[in-house]
Amino acid sequence: MKESVAEPRGRAETGTPSPRRPSLLADGLVAAALSGTVWLLYRRVTGLWWTFDVFLLHVASGRSPVEYFFSPGFWRQLPFKMFVPILLLSYDADIWMAGAEPFAFYVHQLVACCAAVVSLFVVFRKWFGTVLAGAGAFLFTVGIPFVIWAQQLMNRHYVEGFVLAALAVWFFVESLRGAQKASAWVLSAVFYGLAMLAKEVYVPLLGLLVLLPEGPLGSRLRRLRPHAIALVAYLAWRHAMIGTFFGGYGWAIRRGELLGLIFRLPGRVGATLLSASLFWNLVLLSALIAGIVWHLRRRPRGLGLILGSAALLLAPIVPVSKAVGARFGALLWVLIIAVFLSGCARLASGTSAERMAGVLLLGVTAVASLCGNRIEWRRQFEQVMRMSEEGRFFVSMESSGLLRHPSIPAAAMNEILWLKEEQLRRPRGSGWFADDIYLCGGRTPSGRIWEYDESAGRVRDVTAEALAAAPSYCTGSRGRAPLWARFEFSEGVVFWTLGPYETGKYCLIRRRGIESFPVARRDGYRLRPGPVTLMLRYESPTGWVTYSPELTMDSRVATRFRWERRGVAP
Repeated sequence: MKESVAEPRGRAETGTPSPRRPSLLADGLVAAALSGTVWLLYRRVTGLWWTFDVFLLHVASGRSPVEYFFSPGFWRQLPFKMFVPILLLSYDADIWMAGAEPFAFYVHQLVACCAAVVSLFVVFRKWFGTVLAGAGAFLFTVGIPFVIWAQQLMNRHYVEGFVLAALAVWFFVESLRGAQKASAWVLSAVFYGLAMLAKEVYVPLLGLLVLLPEGPLGSRLRRLRPHAIALVAYLAWRHAMIGTFFGGYGWAIRRGELLGLIFRLPGRVGATLLSASLFWNLVLLSALIAGIVWHLRRRPRGLGLILGSAALLLAPIVPVSKAVGARFGALLWVLIIAVFLSGCARLASGTSAERMAGVLLLGVTAVASLCGNRIEWRRQFEQVMRMSEEGRFFVSMESSGLLRHPSIPAAAMNEILWLKEEQLRRPRGSGWFADDIYLCGGRTPSGRIWEYDESAGRVRDVTAEALAAAPSYCTGSRGRAPLWARFEFSEGVVFWTLGPYETGKYCLIRRRGIESFPVARRDGYRLRPGPVTLMLRYESPTGWVTYSPELTMDSRVATRFRWERRGVAP
């Protein structure tokens, strides 16, 4: 009898009307429509080649799933502090089916995206009717983070982890509404553990379930004991594998920067939810704010719940907050959608005018989101299509050829070279360069130089024009302008301060121009101990460029390095 009253009390806390009795036919049609929408909007990804993703293909090739889950040596040899065994297991499935053929990977990616959308719809159905739940899942589908989820294979752990997290929520709510089934909350804990093994961004789900406005707090806490055990087990497992509880990618955070990064993080993540269109952003924000305000109008104390949930979702992003990408905004977007739907549900239960306002808000939000999605899709797809064409061409390029200014990051180019020579057994000896300093110093390429032509949408031969431009470029103002750099090595991180210019663009150049990394004037990056050789490049707002000579540093010999050229300002 105690649990028989949990359902109405929980729904009273949410402030949303109880959904009508589920109709399997209606729900099934909506789920099918949502899956069809994913394929309609994002189907072109199946024509892409490898872009950012060969690193994971390389890591997974020839490895055993046992290593993914139980080998500290395997994880600690990687350049980043990450523990994502389910991601590699997912790649293994594709390698088993299709080898290194990217088509199968992208089909798998879209299937996972469909599962993510449908799983969110199923979770929303716990509180909302079919139409509202379907609308919420549609907004998730056309959100800007989903564009990145669909286009980049390396984000699959976010997608599949989302499915596992959604199942954890569904079973948890089911346990609150039907306490005689102890298996429901145990299954919820199992899926929570799997979601964390997919990606650590799902660790805060435990806190979100505590805050979930469903049933009495005591009931929630009792059913979260196995989740707490799963969290402790995961953290111990993670520490055993990578040697730390926290992780991160290359960019490092100075001690004095942390507080500022935390304060700026909500705005930076929020910005990833917006498209490049100011008009549609304003329309979308206006509609969302109206729905959220209506939600808070009847339940002002809910603001603390929303802010607490947002803080939990953002917490795992702090270690990587120097490079905030749209993929990080997906969970915050779900929270915004859920609160917005709650406001629309309240409108739907009001007067006829309020019901019309709710329909209008839903329609405006859907249209604005879809228009922004299409704008951002085109912008992002042009970038990955260029990378795809460059990578595909590089694999077929003659052994002495060079690819000039590839948009593919340097680390990914090195992995594509591995794919070409070691996996596909194509001719060796081809290369690339990111900066034209590569052509200076008497270096004359023996083969042709190729570069992507954006106007033609293909790679073309630019040998003549590149070599003709090299002499004037190489004898420019590089050696005369003032320039300086300060480097400090600390616990596997190199921090730098560059100057003397406050504006303009700085780059760190490696391997005499083969690799180029745009950097901030003050920043830091994780490096393995040992010698490092690089050049500093500065480009002024007016277009002139200057370089340092090659600078060689070894963190095992000295922890600080300084270089300065006083020179004459151009």
